[in-house]
Amino acid sequence: MKNKKMLLLAIPMLLIVIGFAGKNYADNIINWGGEENISTINNNLDKLNTSLTNKEKQIAELNSKSTNAQSQLTATQTSITTYQQQITALKTEGTQLNSEKTSLESQLNSKDQEIQSKQQEINDKIKEIEQKTQEINQKNNEWNAKLQEAQSKANTLQDAVNSLTNQINTVNNEKSSLQAQLDTTKQQLANSEKENSDLRDYIAKLQKANEDVKNTADKSQQIVDQHQ
Repeated sequence: MKNKKMLLLAIPMLLIVIGFAGKNYADNIINWGGEENISTINNNLDKLNTSLTNKEKQIAELNSKSTNAQSQLTATQTSITTYQQQITALKTEGTQLNSEKTSLESQLNSKDQEIQSKQQEINDKIKEIEQKTQEINQKNNEWNAKLQEAQSKANTLQDAVNSLTNQINTVNNEKSSLQAQLDTTKQQLANSEKENSDLRDYIAKLQKANEDVKNTADKSQQIVDQHQ
């Protein structure tokens, strides 16, 4: 942009110099030796014009790039604003989450204390159960020993019972045999008693008959004695 301004200032000055020279030396038509400089000046002007055109194109391109960059900057600034809003929202959410985290940590600490208390209660209960289990195991061992002793005694008694049962069975068998013999003997005795009863009745009848005969004999003797 600075080079463009310098070119714009140089061109009028060159034109003034050329016009001044033409006014002072207009009458001089002869070759004055400045033609080469004029040619050089014209070439330089052409170069400057070309350079100016290039600079203008470059400026146009830069302006276009600047416009695009400005558009991108505006879009970027919009994105930045959006990002800042999102960051603010995230910060707010983060603050809320930190507050919730603090609350949850407080609840967790409370729960940890409660759990530790419960754990202590559980540990005490476990110790109590283990102590009771040891006592039960000890009692169980004692009762197992007593059970084995009682089982041994029971086996001994069972053997004795079995032996006595065998003896009882033998005695019962003997009793049954004796009972059969007794029943037979009783039957025989009953038969004998019946026979003896019949015999006693017969003897009684004989004795009565004997007495009757004796009485009859005595009475007949009395009659005889009365009639002699």
